[in-house]
Amino acid sequence: MKHSHYNFDIPGTKEYLIYNALTGGFAKLECDEYEKYCSKTFDNIEDRELLENLKKGGFILPEDFDELEFIDERFEKIKCIHKAINMVISPTMKCNLACIYCYQNRDKFNKYPLMSQEIQDELVAFVRTLILENTEDIESLKVLWYGGEPLMAFPILCDLTRKFMEVCEEYGIEYIADMVTNGTLIPSRIEEFSTLKLRKFQITLDGDPRTHNTKRVYRNGEGTFDQILEGVKALIDHGYLVSLRINIDETVEKNIDALLDVLEDVHLKDQVNPYFGKLREFEHSSHEWECYIQDVEGYSDTEQRLYEKLADRGFRLAGYPFPRYAPCASVVKYSNISVDPEGYIYKCWHDIGVKEEAVGHVRSGFNGNVQKWLDHSPFNFEDCKRCRFLPVCMGGCPLFALNEKRECISIRYNIENYLKMMYKSRYCFKIPYQSSTEE
Repeated sequence: MKHSHYNFDIPGTKEYLIYNALTGGFAKLECDEYEKYCSKTFDNIEDRELLENLKKGGFILPEDFDELEFIDERFEKIKCIHKAINMVISPTMKCNLACIYCYQNRDKFNKYPLMSQEIQDELVAFVRTLILENTEDIESLKVLWYGGEPLMAFPILCDLTRKFMEVCEEYGIEYIADMVTNGTLIPSRIEEFSTLKLRKFQITLDGDPRTHNTKRVYRNGEGTFDQILEGVKALIDHGYLVSLRINIDETVEKNIDALLDVLEDVHLKDQVNPYFGKLREFEHSSHEWECYIQDVEGYSDTEQRLYEKLADRGFRLAGYPFPRYAPCASVVKYSNISVDPEGYIYKCWHDIGVKEEAVGHVRSGFNGNVQKWLDHSPFNFEDCKRCRFLPVCMGGCPLFALNEKRECISIRYNIENYLKMMYKSRYCFKIPYQSSTEE
């Protein structure tokens, strides 16, 4: 037997926390248990339950088990499994807001037409083709409505949903839909949402009302906080799930308590799942505003402080470092298919509208550009192959890697503090194993 290369040992005053990045295993060991665990032979672990749990959690392994080979084989296998078609659909690139940090070029995208009836029909036919090519494997069609602001194309959402559901019923597969929306149009449409079979929404509130209203504004410059909050409350009242994204910059961190106060005052503390987002510069960003963009190590420190604030105030925590099978679904041919209003296909939603990055069209299928995504692998990089965070990161964002701007995940720089926080606030248990195989 041997210790896993992907173990992290976190000392405490009276116990140790141990975490395994390959399995997601997370354990608390008393000091005497930890001493036995540190043994090279493990012969002195008389507690058979403890020994079996250490094996189950991946903390100790057979001597001949090659973890790196296992990760590589798992990665290649997941690229060949097509159980779900994951599509990000932008029926419009228009938006009713003018957020100062938006990566999308507003002048360019507001000239985009709505998705035409012809493109809608070709999109449905494209989905049918994907299903027919993988009839024995496909179990679900998962749609994420995106934009622009997708609710500005509500009739198109309704028509496509109806047609997608007909196709799914024909082939006996499940239909699932989520949405990324700015939230301002929800109150006026929510009574009609039942036709869209929506499950979950991602909405952004960038700090307290005063801070938010300097960043996420209508095109006339007016703030949006109150309207978005009304939309979030309406979604919760109707039983939808809401992930609340909070983009980090100096002013947001400074005033985070004021935002949490508002969420508590309107009884959303236990109803939403807040998480923090890193502002990034993409190859085709509009650059209209010089964003507060930190390097990943600096961002990690800020992120840690903010999550500790959430934990101290009793909010739900996101972000347990579960292992991944792949960096994201873009490296799988039939996953992460993003479609713009003109029918062009992309492998990342951040490329939507940049036609030279398109990997095909719904009319003609995939082109040669898709191959660079399918060939992407963390095993192309020696530093990734050596890294103990490989099972959690899997090489990081493929888009950044393909643009030669690779960066590590933020938790790499704060793993000990982050796991202590997770243990204290959410994972407080004695059973020495917690794992997941979710992507």
